Amino acid sequence: MSRINLLPRQYRFQSLLWTRLREWAVMCAVCWTILLPAWWIKQSEFETAAESLDPLEQSYASLVQLQADNRRMRIRLNDVGNQENVLGGLQSEPPALATVAATSSSARRGQGRVWLQELSYVSRREPAPVVNSADRKTQASKAFVIVRELSLKGIGRDNIAISKFVLALRSTGLFAQVDLKAAILGAQPESNEITYQVDCRF
Repeated sequence: MSRINLLPRQYRFQSLLWTRLREWAVMCAVCWTILLPAWWIKQSEFETAAESLDPLEQSYASLVQLQADNRRMRIRLNDVGNQENVLGGLQSEPPALATVAATSSSARRGQGRVWLQELSYVSRREPAPVVNSADRKTQASKAFVIVRELSLKGIGRDNIAISKFVLALRSTGLFAQVDLKAAILGAQPESNEITYQVDCRF
């Protein structure tokens, strides 16, 4: 059985277009009704997360600033520590002028019979003396002391003058130990000159 649509083509087109528009309008309204609350909920969650994140960002910024300040402070402390090490090393060294003055005044005690020809200073590290034999390995690997010695070489007329020189060095209080290491008669016995070496430990 065949059917014939007697409605005009323009009317049919307008009716179909209007039907489709109403269907699409309903679909858009339904989608808008569903999507708008979802978008609103997500936007609210985003704003809440952003508000809670602001204090964390501020805390992180302050933490970064604190780390930068700590790095700068550490650099300054290292510089100050290096300067203190240099100053401490300079202060630990015996005063040069006082040493020269002490040796010169001690040589004058010989009343012109003692001459100082050579003066040399040595500073070296040595293992600390072991008190207990049980801790010998531990102390030998960790403990060191700085030994500072002054070696004096010259010529004396006789042993008495050299002895007075050594006693004068000990009486200065500048040295912890003064030892006469050598006293050798010169190559010409008639001159009676004695070559001596005195080691002084600070």
